[in-house]
Amino acid sequence: MIFRKSYDENVNLNKIKKNLNIITFISIFSISFLIIIISLIGTFQLRNQNLKLISEKKEQVFKIYLQDLFQRLLLLSNSPPFIDYLYSGTISRQELENDLLKNMGHYVREEIIGYQIYDPSFERIISVGRTTGSEILLNLCYINNSLNANIGRCVAKIHVYLDHELVLKKIKEIEPSASICTDCSAFQIKDHQFINNFEIIGTKNFKIPFTLHINDYSQMLVFILASLFLMMIISGLNFYFNIKFINKYLYFPLKKLFDYVKMGSKNDNFILEEVKEIVEKIDELKNEIRQNEKIKKQDEIVKLAQVAHDIKSPLVALNAFAANASELPEENRIWVRNAIQRMQDIANSLILKHQEINNNADETIIDEALEPYSVQLLTCLINALVSEKRMQYRDFLGVEILENFSSSSYGLFANIQPKEFKRVISNLINNAVEALNEKGKITLDLQLSYDKVIFSITDNGRGIPPDVLPLLTQRGATFSKEGGSGLGLFHAKTVSERWGGQFEISSEVNVGTKILITLPKASEPQWFISTLNIYLKSTVVIIDDDASIHNIWNERFQNILKKEYHIKIIHFTNPTEVIKWHTTEKEGDLKNILYLCDYEFINHKYNGIDLINKLNILEDAILVTSRFEEEGFRDKCEKLGIKMIPKNLSYYVPIKIIVEKEKPHAILIDDELYVHSIWNLSAKERKIVCYQNPNIFLNEIDKYDFETPIYIDSCLANEIKGEEVSKKIFDLGFTEIYLATSFDKNHFPKMHWIKGVRGKDPPWVK
Repeated sequence: MIFRKSYDENVNLNKIKKNLNIITFISIFSISFLIIIISLIGTFQLRNQNLKLISEKKEQVFKIYLQDLFQRLLLLSNSPPFIDYLYSGTISRQELENDLLKNMGHYVREEIIGYQIYDPSFERIISVGRTTGSEILLNLCYINNSLNANIGRCVAKIHVYLDHELVLKKIKEIEPSASICTDCSAFQIKDHQFINNFEIIGTKNFKIPFTLHINDYSQMLVFILASLFLMMIISGLNFYFNIKFINKYLYFPLKKLFDYVKMGSKNDNFILEEVKEIVEKIDELKNEIRQNEKIKKQDEIVKLAQVAHDIKSPLVALNAFAANASELPEENRIWVRNAIQRMQDIANSLILKHQEINNNADETIIDEALEPYSVQLLTCLINALVSEKRMQYRDFLGVEILENFSSSSYGLFANIQPKEFKRVISNLINNAVEALNEKGKITLDLQLSYDKVIFSITDNGRGIPPDVLPLLTQRGATFSKEGGSGLGLFHAKTVSERWGGQFEISSEVNVGTKILITLPKASEPQWFISTLNIYLKSTVVIIDDDASIHNIWNERFQNILKKEYHIKIIHFTNPTEVIKWHTTEKEGDLKNILYLCDYEFINHKYNGIDLINKLNILEDAILVTSRFEEEGFRDKCEKLGIKMIPKNLSYYVPIKIIVEKEKPHAILIDDELYVHSIWNLSAKERKIVCYQNPNIFLNEIDKYDFETPIYIDSCLANEIKGEEVSKKIFDLGFTEIYLATSFDKNHFPKMHWIKGVRGKDPPWVK
């Protein structure tokens, strides 16, 4: 290549160098300044969100305290001594006063320090304890000796006096971070509202000013600013070394090159081999760029997979923190564990996608079949995901995400890939939120239909046109979603069918959309309690440090237990109380007890498994815990033979009262009354039951023990064959079945359900 004097003699390398330095400096400064602004905004937004959560938590703590306070008042008001005293006359009240005072003495404690009761004419009936300036005035209205403020007859008014400092102490027991404040808004009870069947007439000085501990963000802010300052220093050093690099590898070589060109051009025969080499290098660089563009998609996924791999170690640390964060409330521990598990699922998914990448398609769906199948409790998977989604969309004030679960939703298992299931449901909820346009309702439902589990998600959003609806489950199809890949519904349908299920979608414009996923029902695992069986005349011991769980069990048992069941409920809040009670009870009183025990107890050395082993109550105890989702924890409980109930499903677990079955010495089925007389006369002290009609026995068969001996005649009235009736009885679970007949045993064919053939004489008569 020959250069003549046609090159641009006005090229100023010093000016180019100066401009490059200015651009580099401005770029580094702008990026640093932008990062500082973003960090400050993020810190202040985090602080404001925390203040909002603190306000919501304060309301929740005060509601829990009120529930506890009025639960104790309800127990007092419904107690027999209290009701007998209210409905008695003056003379009878004098006789009943000692019983009443003894009964009320149990409730004049903690923050409640006194009561005064007045009749409807405002004449004082009795006063217990002492009065203070802080009080609550309640109406006592009864129907059928049970408190009912809505339809009951009001027979008295009660003044409840409380110690202000002890009230705050009680709140601090519920939430340890609570503290007194003078400049914050006070909580109080509104007049004329109803709580636990009490009508609140009014309050006096019952204002509770308290606050909760707020994280101090000043240290975080100082840390962020210090980090940014250090980053600016590093950026300055980077700028300095960049200048040196430009001078060494760009400015000085180019200057030398230009000088060389100028000198060579004067000789009029200069061939610049160096320029040729530069052109070749540029061509090589272009080819390399083209090659990089071809594998850009793969590189992005590789980077994501590397990021996923790098964050697995911090996630292990977070898991260890969550496992030992006993000072966090139960609800927060559950939320943290679920969030960490979701991050682990996402990280694992990125690594799998990296392993299965397809180099030829931009819209490739990676084969998720690598994830193993397992039997999963669908209610809990959905419940955890809904909690996460509510947190994600908490700023969408007009959007409601509801779970329409009931006792029929409890205990529904399916053999699926849990990470894929959560990903599918998460995408469907996201689609529903987008369809609502920030206002509307999303309802998730789970039901059993024969041997199928039916999950549905319904929204009342804008709906989908009929001509678009059939196309949405096809690959690449999307509707009214900018930037959508069209893989969401196609993926949901694909994995639903891979799990042996079905996927259906229906919609109506301006009404909403409904999606149904039908899956085969799987058998329940060994650790799972499908029905909570409670025997008559038994005791149920509830052990949990969360007051809301005690309230749930109280509500459950209050709805089903009757007085004639003679079932006693005992509440404990920590292992120490249970151990003390267990060691002081008589040995005979410790029989026929069912323990419903939490696993985690804040600030106690024993967990639920330790407590069960210490008291040796393995066969009588059930763990009610949120840790059941952890595979290692489930394996540990299965090895120990411990059954579990998911804590977040305790409101839905079916409760069944078991009536003890009768086991007479013998049951006779014979249409001849004289045979009945012979058996009854010879029975003496033995208990026997006789039936003429086998259908009457079959109607009452559920009340008899399976091991009860049954003797049945071969020839019954109306040409009924005893052999055929005995087969029905055998199929229902009875094994001690004999033919009591005048025929010889050789008269009958071999029947495996008949234990023996004998005469009509009673078996105890030789």
